[in-house]
Amino acid sequence: MGAFDQFKDKAGDLSNKAKEAMDEKRDKSAKGADETRDKAADMRDQGRNKAQDAAEDAQDNWS
Repeated sequence: MGAFDQFKDKAGDLSNKAKEAMDEKRDKSAKGADETRDKAADMRDQGRNKAQDAAEDAQDNWS
């Protein structure tokens, strides 16, 4: 195997490792975004429920 072929193989290996690292980083980022979106939805639902409970309490107090 010539020097150029060795260089080409090593460059290909390095390129594959870089691609794998970028894929892992993308997947981790996507997972974090999903978790953040879910947490925000839960907080929004809790806020709505509290607001609805407060409105019902206020309405009961006026009755």
